[in-house]
Amino acid sequence: MLRLERVIHGILLNYEDTGENFSRLTFFSKTGLVRCLFRKKHKLSGVSSPDLFDDVEVNLQLKNGQGIPFIKE
Repeated sequence: MLRLERVIHGILLNYEDTGENFSRLTFFSKTGLVRCLFRKKHKLSGVSSPDLFDDVEVNLQLKNGQGIPFIKE
């Protein structure tokens, strides 16, 4: 299984629930619009989800070089 990773710096423009476990995020970055999936945390943790228009840095992971990437961190 091939895994590609890249870091994105951008502004969160959209946050929509796509099911019980995931949300789809849309960022505006230097390379344009980027869509990715974010795994929802069910346990309380010190890390919170980003709010709209937050400046963010995320590590995206794309499995097999296709599909929508997931946020690794």
